[in-house]
Amino acid sequence: MKVLHPDWEYVADGVMGGVSRGQAGPAQVAGRAAMRLTGAVSTDNVLCRENLAA
Repeated sequence: MKVLHPDWEYVADGVMGGVSRGQAGPAQVAGRAAMRLTGAVSTDNVLCRENLAA
């Protein structure tokens, strides 16, 4: 089995008030080495407008 390169990392930028969080870690997917990204996406700071065409 291949060894994953240890220089991978998860980076979340806080552009526009982002509050999401996550991590990256080695995993086995369908019998193959992979890097799995997991976390929580937040829409707490998302502004929505209705009827933009009006």
